Amino acid sequence: MKIVLDTNVLLSGAFYSGAPARVVDACTAREVQLVVSPNILAEYRRAGTDFALGRPQVDFESLLAIVVEAAILVSPGPVQHPRCADPEDDKFIECAAAGAADCIVSGDKALLAMDGVLDVPVLSPREFAVRHLGGAGQTGERRRRETDREAEDHEDIEDARKALAEPGRTPWKKFKDNRKS
Repeated sequence: MKIVLDTNVLLSGAFYSGAPARVVDACTAREVQLVVSPNILAEYRRAGTDFALGRPQVDFESLLAIVVEAAILVSPGPVQHPRCADPEDDKFIECAAAGAADCIVSGDKALLAMDGVLDVPVLSPREFAVRHLGGAGQTGERRRRETDREAEDHEDIEDARKALAEPGRTPWKKFKDNRKS
């Protein structure tokens, strides 16, 4: 299965636990095939570097190298598709079309609103994990707390995504073992 990850899912998965982490783990383990474009990689790097500044427990550049190694790189051309309410999110739709992705995984409201409008489904990380990865890995109260925290994190990530920081490097520690629980 080929998927496109919105930046907020990659960053949530890299720095925190929960459904986004399960999706990122599936990409790095090659359980699913990640499809990216040069524009998406540039956004991953800019937003991830900025977001990582206050979170030294994860070396985002090393994680990004793992993601890139496991991904299919496509170069989207002009594609006729419905436009997203947030034009910055069109790159994910274009990448999905160019890479013949089976779905887009996003926590972004503007992209999620495109589900049913596009030829490719747009699923939340939780929906994707339940449908395609055998569950999100959490139940009950912990799931509710994680969902609340993910909503807050997505706001932080969207702010970081818009910042245009230069790439930086921090010492590598296994990102999966150092996510905030």
